[in-house]
Amino acid sequence: MKKVKKLTALHSSGNEFSAEKNSNGKYVLNKKTINEKGENITNNAICKVFVDTLDEAYALLKTNDYLINLVGYNAKGKKVRGLRQLSVVTPHYY
Repeated sequence: MKKVKKLTALHSSGNEFSAEKNSNGKYVLNKKTINEKGENITNNAICKVFVDTLDEAYALLKTNDYLINLVGYNAKGKKVRGLRQLSVVTPHYY
């Protein structure tokens, strides 16, 4: 079985963004969530989900219920985070 070694997506600047572990050694995804008022709260801290491997992250992405946090550099060279959905994420395998 193939294992995911990298998940990437292109930023509007043309730079590649990729999944990186956070300071706790986990990959971060956000569960797509709408609150009782109909507001999208996907980017709120309570919607964060942490996984150990890119295989786990990709499996969650494939449900279309999650967005993954990818990190890269914008056009000004500043390191930024972006939430990306499955349709724009490319898996790279071993």
